Amino acid sequence: MKVLGFDIGITSIGWCLAEVEKDKKFEIIDGGVRIFTAAEEAKTGKSLALPRREARQSRRNCARKRGRIMTLKRLICKEFWPNEEFGLNLDDFMSENGALPKAYKTAKNIPNPWELRVKGLDKKLSNLEFARVILHIAKHRGYPDGGLNLDDSEKGKVKAALEINKEKLQNYRTAAEMFLQEKYKTIRKTNLRTD
Repeated sequence: MKVLGFDIGITSIGWCLAEVEKDKKFEIIDGGVRIFTAAEEAKTGKSLALPRREARQSRRNCARKRGRIMTLKRLICKEFWPNEEFGLNLDDFMSENGALPKAYKTAKNIPNPWELRVKGLDKKLSNLEFARVILHIAKHRGYPDGGLNLDDSEKGKVKAALEINKEKLQNYRTAAEMFLQEKYKTIRKTNLRTD
């Protein structure tokens, strides 16, 4: 019986053709190796497919996020639509030509989502306010720690900052309350126009 075997590597493919007899003795008929250049950049050693793979991953992540948000918008509209005093329409959550959707328009009497998140800790929110809070949380969930390429000194800084935040959070009920009290008002003051 003849057996053909392959050894497939990153830059080579080895092969061997052998004849195996019943008493498990074998005789090599022929063999060889085909060597080729690796599909990577010579200087850095990175894969040539890396930019394409990263772009595809980014497209998939964006599509998944859009899908999650759209599913959530449909669910919110379905659950709040039967309410006669305030029904949410899916069109209110859709933007037209890049404009801010009707449900997100912020007037002086409507707080921003951060303020609504803190307000909701003590008072019942209206359906529109609650929908804005849920969508805000869904859009700003988590943080990208897995994709960060940090050296040891930067990792130490990140860990130190996490410890500081952990200590600060002990004085607040939620992260939104901490952000609103410590960061948002400072950001808002620096972004105000002076002319």
